[in-house]
Amino acid sequence: MAGDRIEGRLTLPVRDAAQKVLAPAGTRVQGRLMRVEVRHTGHPDVTVALCWETIEIDGVARRLLLVPNRESRSWKRFGSGALPSRGMEIELPQRGEESYGVFHFPGEHAIIQSGFRSEWHTGWF
Repeated sequence: MAGDRIEGRLTLPVRDAAQKVLAPAGTRVQGRLMRVEVRHTGHPDVTVALCWETIEIDGVARRLLLVPNRESRSWKRFGSGALPSRGMEIELPQRGEESYGVFHFPGEHAIIQSGFRSEWHTGWF
């Protein structure tokens, strides 16, 4: 449900420009589901938009800005309605959703399994 808290973990460390590790792989991140939309027409699917908000470093939650990697092949659109570009589909964010990850799942119910991975760019924290 939109507004629910979510939790994830870094699969790679976050490094600064000098390659110093700022947050190691496995560091916990928290955020929120920002939009959950179910389409029942044509091929039913569920759209989920999420936003990461904090990262826990040394037991302290700190503000976090992650921006989705929209160039990644991991951003797939199931069903119809996406804009194809040379075999890759592009997700255009809605106004205000520029920093949200938007995912589409087939069917009328989405269960995001543990281990689901997505790619993001670090802004700052």
